[in-house]
Amino acid sequence: MKNEENRHSDAANPLETDSSKSARYATLFNLAPVGYITVSKQGLILEANLTAATMLGVNYDTIIMKPILQFIFKDDQESYNLSFNQLFKTVESKSWEIRMVKQTGMIFWVCLTTRVVNNEEGEASCLMVINDITVHKKLDVKVLDKANRYRELLELAVDGILLGTHEGIITEANKCMCELVGMVREDFIGKHITFLPFAQDSLAKSPLRFDLLQKGETVVREQSFCRPDGSFVPVEIRTKMMPDGTYQSIYHDITDRKHAEESLKESEYFLLESQKAAHIGSYSTDLRTRAWKA
Repeated sequence: MKNEENRHSDAANPLETDSSKSARYATLFNLAPVGYITVSKQGLILEANLTAATMLGVNYDTIIMKPILQFIFKDDQESYNLSFNQLFKTVESKSWEIRMVKQTGMIFWVCLTTRVVNNEEGEASCLMVINDITVHKKLDVKVLDKANRYRELLELAVDGILLGTHEGIITEANKCMCELVGMVREDFIGKHITFLPFAQDSLAKSPLRFDLLQKGETVVREQSFCRPDGSFVPVEIRTKMMPDGTYQSIYHDITDRKHAEESLKESEYFLLESQKAAHIGSYSTDLRTRAWKA
């Protein structure tokens, strides 16, 4: 295909000399949007285009025969040497991300795409394509920071939080959720929601109602967990389907509320029994008419 293109090019420019072709290719080489350098097996820069020199903040004439390590960030030099030496053993193309340093000391991220070639004398060298990815890395850091902040908020929540797929497969859970079910994350991540230790007949009495969730409703249900140690934890579950079709559930421990409800029922029972024993009833009054009723 390239030979065919070259023939067409030659036909279109019959008067172009070899020297003019070389000049044209040199211009294309130097003005490429990525850096090109050739590095010897000993780590010396043999060739470079103007873009590579500009990236490194040096003049084109001064970069030749300089050690490439001079432009590799010191904390990344060991990993670079390992990857570079491996290239000459496998003779395979490789790409990896690394930090380089301009002559001014400014650090920037690049993606190195490398390939080992042999010259006419059979000497091996490494061709490198340098692509500046600093902007992408900064965006990745911002995304990672947001993810870390989200994770921190998730872990500090006082309620259990559970995330799941549209099919009900658990994808995430916070620390409080693990405490509620008495399990570690690895035990139930990737499992269906029904894998959680719901008390016997709990789901039968109060189903999860995926049908209502798919209609866009927020479903509130009371359930009870039976932990592996045999203890029971009553919870109120508030579940909603998110815009992307996944589910988010908030599990609130209602143990104190249940105890309060039981205490109230017990108090009402003893009051009723006391009234019976004293042969009195309970009375109420209408505040508008001030009339009492038994």
